[in-house]
Amino acid sequence: KVFIKSGNNEEAEKIFKKLVTLFPSDIDGYLALGRLYTKMKKWDKAISNLKKAIRLNSDIPTIYYELSDC
Repeated sequence: KVFIKSGNNEEAEKIFKKLVTLFPSDIDGYLALGRLYTKMKKWDKAISNLKKAIRLNSDIPTIYYELSDC
């Protein structure tokens, strides 16, 4: 979050990708990447990561709201 607040989206992306690599069954990395890509207007990547988050846990309504933003 520090990198995002400071505008260093590339470093934030590296960290979130590492999180997904280390913990592929944890929803947090996919959500973080989805939100970051949405902010960066990288819609395809945002949608892909948010869909992965939904596959892990479809009971979180905010994911659907974020997906609709894309």
